[in-house]
Amino acid sequence: MKTEAVTKSIIDNYRILYEKTNVIKPHKEHFMTTWGLNFVPKGKNEGFVNEIGSINRKKSKVEIRNGELIRVKKPFFSTWNRTLNNINKMLKNMISEYENNEIVVKKYLNAIAFSKEFVERLSKIKR
Repeated sequence: MKTEAVTKSIIDNYRILYEKTNVIKPHKEHFMTTWGLNFVPKGKNEGFVNEIGSINRKKSKVEIRNGELIRVKKPFFSTWNRTLNNINKMLKNMISEYENNEIVVKKYLNAIAFSKEFVERLSKIKR
């Protein structure tokens, strides 16, 4: 595949994973839930995908923002096309094995988010 086609495929596959994983709702009003997926075939951690658009595979890294690939970091002795193909292949495997908790390990993090009024009250108390 050409580099542009692989890039589009990476973005589409990331969007599919995002839609599958982004169904978790916060437990309480002021909690924000974020997710990350580890790709662990054969017991080795080979890749990581998270909600903010960061995709890691071994020494390769891709960042997606607003539906565009904005940054690609590749190993020194690898070509751009091979790096993108490996990341795309990992994403396809993650989509097909998403329900298998041994290969795709799901991680969720709840972060508390304060309202603007609450932050103002805290700053008054601090003074």
